[in-house]
Amino acid sequence: MTSVHIVNHSHLSPDWRWLQHRFNAPDLNWSHHSNQQYPRLRQLPLVGEYASRLLTAQRAIADAAGQAHPLLISHGPRPAYYAARLAQLRRRSDIPHLVYSFNFTILPGNAMRREMQRAYRSVDRFTVFSSMEKTLYAGYFDIDPDRIDMRHWAIKPQDRASLPPPPIAGPYVCAVGSQGRDYATLLEAAKRLPLIPLHLVVHPENIRGLELPPNVTVHTSIPHAMATGIIAHADIMVLPLLHSQVPCGHVTAVLAMHLERAIVATDSAGLHDYLRQGETAELVPAANPIAMAETIERLWQDPAARQALGQRAQGFARQHCLETHVVDYFRDYLHQRMGLPAPAPAPAPAPAPAPRASV
Repeated sequence: MTSVHIVNHSHLSPDWRWLQHRFNAPDLNWSHHSNQQYPRLRQLPLVGEYASRLLTAQRAIADAAGQAHPLLISHGPRPAYYAARLAQLRRRSDIPHLVYSFNFTILPGNAMRREMQRAYRSVDRFTVFSSMEKTLYAGYFDIDPDRIDMRHWAIKPQDRASLPPPPIAGPYVCAVGSQGRDYATLLEAAKRLPLIPLHLVVHPENIRGLELPPNVTVHTSIPHAMATGIIAHADIMVLPLLHSQVPCGHVTAVLAMHLERAIVATDSAGLHDYLRQGETAELVPAANPIAMAETIERLWQDPAARQALGQRAQGFARQHCLETHVVDYFRDYLHQRMGLPAPAPAPAPAPAPAPRASV
């Protein structure tokens, strides 16, 4: 029996094991490499982060090169770049390479773009979370679209009852996340809604220089479970994005959908595979605080509409955004690319630690 050695390569927690808990088959072996394994190296001024990423990629490639039947999985575009380029330099472009979560908040400039184009030629397949990204990255990096798979962002749903209660009394609106966000527009909308409490879960830099109205409360550096609890118990979750082509927000949107929350979001093509006007969310034009305020107020005053919107969103998430779909995708990849008989994934004894993905 052929045994495949899976080399999992990421910049996430060293404890994160992706799907290993679902694929502990006798013909699959796993190893894991994360740049967070080298905290002292990362702390070096100027070069620490770069050096830790390069060292992680070097060790991942060396690990894969030493196996008879390796499979390299990189999570994110930069781990993919470092690993693919080093594989090319070692003349090991024959190592199958799957890039999962191929997502850019900001596209690289021309010099890095050319470097990435060259590195990505040896990648087997890419996985993105929106149709817009598939088209965008295929053109920008000169990748054959047939090598890019669009898959919905998927998670294991959480039970609301198991989440900690939010440190908030009474009804409220929330906004959570940092990548590609437009909190300036949301705060302008909040000024028009002085009687509606708004709670933000953000990084300090997201609101630096912005004026906070009295009805806005900011939460920073709180545990992930508490942030999830704030979403779970909110009456409305707002997802304000910078423009109409932002490929961010999937993590937060899908989490809120599974938690049956009503969503008001910027109308961005990057989320059209999830958020559909009047069906799974209420969408407003980018950089339009008046439209955002009017939409939030309308839903705030209509509990039945909020409930119906949240129920439809949850139904969509349960159909398209489950961890089992990722398991099926990877099982098919192992079968088609690595020649394994389609293995039946084992049920997870416990949920895998969640990565701190871009939200």
